[in-house]
Amino acid sequence: MATRERSGLVRRVVGSVTDRVIHSSPIPMMVVPPDNEYDIGQWVPRSIIVPLDGSELAKTALAHAEAVERAAMIPITLVRSVSVPTTFGADSYGGIPSEFPNCAEEDIKAVELYLDEIAIRLRARGHQIGIHVGTGHPPNEICRVSWETENAMVVMTTRGASGLTRWVVGNVADSVIRLSGVPVLVIPPGHRSLTPAPEILD
Repeated sequence: MATRERSGLVRRVVGSVTDRVIHSSPIPMMVVPPDNEYDIGQWVPRSIIVPLDGSELAKTALAHAEAVERAAMIPITLVRSVSVPTTFGADSYGGIPSEFPNCAEEDIKAVELYLDEIAIRLRARGHQIGIHVGTGHPPNEICRVSWETENAMVVMTTRGASGLTRWVVGNVADSVIRLSGVPVLVIPPGHRSLTPAPEILD
């Protein structure tokens, strides 16, 4: 389904019909940008971006990325962002206290190790895998990678909101759908028709 650009707003937003389908769909859904901004008829996927946040839910997107990779023979990039805490006014470099860079460096190394372990297992299964570790707000980093990657598509899961009986688009997925400008394959929580090998989820 395509998103819809609402009049009066300069940015893309998820159209009401598309939004409702994403909320309730029990199966994966491909969301594409509006035709006036993206010629989906001429689009050929050349890379797959899979955002991972360290959760088991996010890793369920890997099986779907593997299926696309096998069909299209295109590389997969695993993406995760590390948030760097900041305070304002402490110094001329954005106010980052001296202990924060050390913490950030440790976090980045831990994330690199996490992605490397998954990448090694996927490569052993014959997939073309790259990794990208960024810093900052996760949706912004995912979008930045999608903008810098030729004919990318994003494969990611949504997250159910606690206290609600229906599925909702998670904040990160919603931002990526609205702002990335590329097709996004949305995997709903609980969808298990495709299952990666056990070692991928370990």
